[in-house]
Amino acid sequence: MLFEAGIYAAVMVQQSIWEKAETGTLNMTGKFRIGDNCLTYCFNLILKDGTPNTRTIGFLKDTFGWDGKDFDALQNGDFSGLPVEAVCINEPGRDDPTKTYTKIQYINKPGGGANAVEMPASTDAKTLNAKYGAKFRALSPTIIKPVARSLAPLPSDTLEFKAPTAPAAPKTAPKRPAAAKPTPSDEGACWEKVLQLRPNDDADAQAEYFWLNVAKVVGDKVSEITPEEWGKVMVVLNNELQF
Repeated sequence: MLFEAGIYAAVMVQQSIWEKAETGTLNMTGKFRIGDNCLTYCFNLILKDGTPNTRTIGFLKDTFGWDGKDFDALQNGDFSGLPVEAVCINEPGRDDPTKTYTKIQYINKPGGGANAVEMPASTDAKTLNAKYGAKFRALSPTIIKPVARSLAPLPSDTLEFKAPTAPAAPKTAPKRPAAAKPTPSDEGACWEKVLQLRPNDDADAQAEYFWLNVAKVVGDKVSEITPEEWGKVMVVLNNELQF
C-alpha cells in the first residue's frame, strides 16, 4: 500500500538487532505500525569502522528509554506505548524500478522533525556584559542633556546681599568705574562648564547645580534667557563675579 509522502504518528511494535557480516555493522530493524499498516526502519548502531553510532544511540535512549548498554532490554522491550513520528516518502523499488514503494525515511520523536527548533544554551548576561559591554557602549554613547524644569522659589535670603560697612564718604564721591560686561554665552556652553565642574556627580545632581546657578542670575525665568544673561551665568560658574 502506498502512503502519501508526509509525517505520520507511529509506534514500534517489534524490533530485531542483527549484524551485517559484509560490512561489520550492527543494526536494529524496527517494525512500526502506522494506522492499520506496518513499515520497517533500520537503525545503525555500529558504524563500518567499528565505532558506536552515538547519534542513533542517543536517539534510542531519549525516545525509548534504553540505557544504552543492555541489548536484551532493547531487543525484547515493549515500546508499543511510546509514540514516534515516521517521515514517509515514496521511491522506485530496487528490484523493479517501475514500481513505487513507501518507505520510512526518518524516525523522530513527536514534534522533533524538521519544524522543531533547538535553542542553544544562553550565556550568562553578566559574563557578556563584562566581555563585550565596553565595545557596545562605544557604539552607543550616552549623551546627557539638561532637563528644563520649573524651580521652587528660592529662599529670600539666597539672593540677599548685605552691603559691607562703608567708610566715611569723602566730600566728593569718586566715580564708580563701569563694570565690565560679561561675554555673551549660551545654554550649551554653560552646561559644558557644569560637566567640567561636577564630573563625578550623577545627571540629576549636575542638572540641579546647573539650574541653581541659572536662578542666581535670572530667578524663575527658564525660557528666553538672553545671551548676555547666559554670559552672567558663565561668570557665576567661573566664580569671577557674584550677583
